[in-house]
Amino acid sequence: MSDSVNSRPDGRSARWSAHRARRRAELVDAAVAAIEQHGPEVTAGQIAAAAGVARPHLYRHFDDAADLRHAVVDRALALYQAGLAPVWRPQGTPRQMVRAAVDAHLDWLSTHPQLHRYALRAARDVASDHRAHIGVTDVADPVDAARSGIAAHVGALVQDVVRAQSLEVEIAEPLAYGLVSMVDAAATRWMDRPAGLIREEFADQLTDWVWSVFETAFRASGLRIEPDRPLTLGTPPTGP
Repeated sequence: MSDSVNSRPDGRSARWSAHRARRRAELVDAAVAAIEQHGPEVTAGQIAAAAGVARPHLYRHFDDAADLRHAVVDRALALYQAGLAPVWRPQGTPRQMVRAAVDAHLDWLSTHPQLHRYALRAARDVASDHRAHIGVTDVADPVDAARSGIAAHVGALVQDVVRAQSLEVEIAEPLAYGLVSMVDAAATRWMDRPAGLIREEFADQLTDWVWSVFETAFRASGLRIEPDRPLTLGTPPTGP
C-alpha cells in the first residue's frame, strides 16, 4: 500500500472527531448555563444536570476538571470580547467612544455577573494548573491575557491620535493598560458593592474618570483634544 493511501484521512475518525468537538461545545454551553443559574461555586453535578447527562459522562469529553474549567473560561472570554464592538470599532467623538466602551463593559457585567465572577476566579486556577503541569512560573491567566489584548488595541488607537499631532507615542501603552485595569477593577467592585449607585450614574462617573486621565496625559504631551469633536483617525486595528 502506498504512502498516499496510508496518509488518507479515515472518514470514520474525522466524523468521530467532529462529533466529540460538537459534544464538547454542548457541554461547555451547559456549564455556562449552570454557572449563570448557580453562581461561580457551581458543582460538577449541577453542570451535568444542565447538560442532561450523568456526572461520570461529563468528563468523557474533557481530560479532567481543569480542562473543563479552562474551556468554560475560554468561552466566557469569547462571549465578552464579542460584546465589545465599541472597543474594536470606535465611533463618534472621543467622549462618546469612552462612554460606549464603558457601557459595553457594564453591559457584560450586568448581563453575565455570575459568569464574570466565575471567569475571574477560575482563570487563576487555570494558570495554576498550567504551572503545576509544565513547571513554569510566568504563565499569565486568561483574564489578564484578555485585558492585555484590549489594552493593546486601545494603545494602538491612542498612538494613532498622538502620531497625528507629530508627538511622541511612548505614553500610549502604559496609559491604555492603566485605564483598562482601572475600568475593570472599578466596575467589578461596583458590581459586587453598588452602594446605592445606579448603573447610569456609575457609567457617567466612570466615563468622566477615564476622560480626565486621557486629558491629563494628552495635555502633558502638548496635545489638546476636544472631547465632543469627532477625531480623524487612520484605519483602526480590528478586534477579534
